[in-house]
Amino acid sequence: MRKKFLPVLGLLFFFVAKSFCFSANGGFYIAKAQKEKTGDFSTYNIEENSVKNGQSSVNAAQIEEEPVLTGMKKAFAGEPLFIEDFFDENEELPLGALVLFAYQRAYNQKQMQVFFRNGDWCIELDGKTFAWAEGRLLPLEKIEQAENYGLQKIYPYTGEPRNPELYTKEEIAELKKLGTKAAIAQEKPVDNTFTALLLGGQNRGIMEKHIAKTSIFNQCVNVNQLIVQLAEKIDEEVQQLAETDPAIKTFINKIYQIGGYNWRTIDGTAGRRSYHCYGVALDITEGNNQKVTYWEWERVWNENWMLVKQSRLWSPPVEVIKVFEKYGFIWGGTWDEYDTMHFEYRPELIELNRLMSGLY
Repeated sequence: MRKKFLPVLGLLFFFVAKSFCFSANGGFYIAKAQKEKTGDFSTYNIEENSVKNGQSSVNAAQIEEEPVLTGMKKAFAGEPLFIEDFFDENEELPLGALVLFAYQRAYNQKQMQVFFRNGDWCIELDGKTFAWAEGRLLPLEKIEQAENYGLQKIYPYTGEPRNPELYTKEEIAELKKLGTKAAIAQEKPVDNTFTALLLGGQNRGIMEKHIAKTSIFNQCVNVNQLIVQLAEKIDEEVQQLAETDPAIKTFINKIYQIGGYNWRTIDGTAGRRSYHCYGVALDITEGNNQKVTYWEWERVWNENWMLVKQSRLWSPPVEVIKVFEKYGFIWGGTWDEYDTMHFEYRPELIELNRLMSGLY
């Protein structure tokens, strides 16, 4: 399965929530999910868990309450929704709904509202409404031109590394097309309106008002104010690990530079905006590194760049990667289009994986 560039419409993931229980003190626990894969579809069957919250627990069906609107009834009524509205329902939520709920949970300080309107799942951010639009996440005024836009790069981030040994001949052929003039010519522009509003700015001048300096791994870097405290926490935890782990200490000492904010597009694309534009991505480069780091650099001389084994790629220590993931960052070393120096703040992708796995 391609992790970074798999079109969201090619995934039909569903989330099924069958039951939850209340405790005597008013708390509740979520049923535990097991994933079953069949062909190109995945469903998530919820199995009841007997964990208690508080002194005792009883089944929700035994509690007499006044009728309330269930999740789907609220959805069709156009009311604001939360994923919790569906915990007690035998309902199937499409990927679009789960993605929007993932954004809502990952950026709870934004107080985004999710709702169902005119046959599509929508999310409201800072007073502006966006529709899922079959994976395009467009402002309402662009819905009629939806076919002119490409799909957002959204997937459930598991943290599992790529495995080129599992690629099919068809997947290898598709990967070889990436970055070519023919592929770029066919690529549709991805609308950045939602991401820009979420992270601070649609243009360079506005964005740079949200950029601040911080220090991580003894390097000064410009980042979005949104991640300054997160970067400081990551630095603190990794520096503590380095005190007892020689490999991590060596990793820090060998860092040549760390790139942060940089208003630019992504190499090998038709102008798709990099998350460095928003100051939420970090590129950690090591001095005198002889290992493979970035697919686009490798592609220049090696047409089979996608078959390079994971063990041949440069990589930060696993413990360092885990600390980044703990604070909402994903690692580019998990992508088929590998970029092992790259960390990116994408808590919605981690949250999406949690929702689709029942880990909440």
